[in-house]
Amino acid sequence: MDKKQVIKHLETIATYLELKGENAFKISAYRKAAQALERDDRSLNEIDDFGALSGIGKGTKAIIEEFINNGQTETLSKLTEEVPKGLIPLLKIQGLGGKKLSRLYQELGVIDEATLRKACENGEVETMSGFGKKSVEKILKALDDAQLRPERLPVSYVIPIKEEIEARLRQMNHILDFSIAGSLRRLKETVKDLDFIVATEQPEQVAEQLVQLPNVIEVVSKGTTKVTVLVDGEWNLSVDFRLIEPDHFITPYTILQALKIITLK
Repeated sequence: MDKKQVIKHLETIATYLELKGENAFKISAYRKAAQALERDDRSLNEIDDFGALSGIGKGTKAIIEEFINNGQTETLSKLTEEVPKGLIPLLKIQGLGGKKLSRLYQELGVIDEATLRKACENGEVETMSGFGKKSVEKILKALDDAQLRPERLPVSYVIPIKEEIEARLRQMNHILDFSIAGSLRRLKETVKDLDFIVATEQPEQVAEQLVQLPNVIEVVSKGTTKVTVLVDGEWNLSVDFRLIEPDHFITPYTILQALKIITLK
């Protein structure tokens, strides 16, 4: 069990609660707990009391401990039974976040791709507040594109996008260093998305610049530890930026040098 698994579990609970239409405070509690763990440099074994971290309350502390001990939680198990499974893939659709999708589920009975397409085509979605003709067109296009887009994209397609983003990062204020991460860093032949690690002492200012990158067509999330955007192209591509303090930044070169030293010893 590592910290990433716990963070993902907390974020998943928050997503399911949002789809179910739970109150914002309850949803926020799980996201704040995930952010608290992400900000803390220690491993799970080094944290004596999760409740001592700012952002983690009694309820989320109990969830964290239950997940670490059992590998699952009753809370998420119950939520996965209550929320239609077909809603989860729809979260990837451009223009549909948890809040909007929850409304479509609660008000129109949308539970999967087929019911969403039907609600768009018969005019129901267009009449809802917060939506409109253009929103419906984008959703239908995203549904069509999702059927054509491969699950993973070839490196040859992704590298030019990566290089363009890197050029923009070099010009941004308050970015002290950055590095590619994820599948592309591991030299995989195909990638699902792009991941960057960004060292900064001003995460809020950097996050604001990241969401204004050219070709950004959707801001999936914006926080002080993580920013996720969708960039336009032949196939839309999700890009994650992890914002960390400079002291915690380790470049690929540093890792390589450390491995050489260990090998020599």
